[in-house]
Amino acid sequence: MRSQREKMLAEEPITRLIWKLSLPAMMGMFVNAMYNLVDTIYIGHGVGPMGIAGLSVAFPIQMIMGGTGAMFGIGAASIISRALGARDYSRAEYAFGNNLLAVMIVGSSVLGLGTIFLDELLRLFGATDAILPYAREYLGIILYGAPLIMFTMSMNNVIRSEGAARVAMWSMVIAGMANIILDPVFIFTLNMGIRGAAWATVLSRFLTVGWIYWYFRFGKSALSFGLRYMKPAFRILREMVTIGFPMLVRHASSSFVFGLVNHLTVFYGGDMAVALFGINNRAVF
Repeated sequence: MRSQREKMLAEEPITRLIWKLSLPAMMGMFVNAMYNLVDTIYIGHGVGPMGIAGLSVAFPIQMIMGGTGAMFGIGAASIISRALGARDYSRAEYAFGNNLLAVMIVGSSVLGLGTIFLDELLRLFGATDAILPYAREYLGIILYGAPLIMFTMSMNNVIRSEGAARVAMWSMVIAGMANIILDPVFIFTLNMGIRGAAWATVLSRFLTVGWIYWYFRFGKSALSFGLRYMKPAFRILREMVTIGFPMLVRHASSSFVFGLVNHLTVFYGGDMAVALFGINNRAVF
């Protein structure tokens, strides 16, 4: 007996299906864009221009984190959607489990290595002596959320592969709205400055992880968390990375371009120019 989502993916007209699956994604991206803009406004008022400059330097590194999660998620989503279509539920579960395993290992590695080489990373992406303390305070906390960022980016793609576009939308809405609410509390009420903005981001990701866990544990997903499916399956991991690698390249190349522009803006315009470039980035992305 096919589930309602399987019937929808198999039988609905393509045009209607595209709109049904794309509109929730557009709504989620809109809320995420609003968070980026509001977050910048809060930091501008609560911390000042150097706080925004610190965000501008940390932003490319966050993009690489998100791109890594998207790489695993897109690769896993491709395998899972094809496996579900072929009724090969075991392969779908192994793809899901290996995706979780990869995200956990890589996310923890990013946390460890990023903490050790924090200053070197920030210098690489354009931090000056004036910007470095703000960027260090912000990214030093964001790194603790690296596994969460990768997990949510990855799982959103997996959720969409099942046709549950609204569930993926709500994960983005929860993260964005929670961040908008928590930012002023941590920045102004608790007087934590840029560290407050970072903690608001990490805590909002915790809420999103809770939502995603609820979906796979109690929702209508065909997939489930199971340790036996997290046993490394190297053929699946290789296929996952091969399919998703272009997404990582896209994010990484954009990140290095942003880092190069940060260096150029420091050279030609000074620290304040980095802050202005950061405002532009947050408005666009």
